[in-house]
Amino acid sequence: MDMIHMKIDVRVPEDMYNFMIDDANLMKLSFEGLVLLYIKERMEREKGK
Repeated sequence: MDMIHMKIDVRVPEDMYNFMIDDANLMKLSFEGLVLLYIKERMEREKGK
């Protein structure tokens, strides 16, 4: 699998940021890992349609 390096600058409301950081900590993921997990789950749902 080829990998592509991406750098993303995202601005989110503070309450959303806090939610995501808490969620990442609960799952023992980095913030970036959490975002990738969300994207992967979405991709899998789309493939299942």
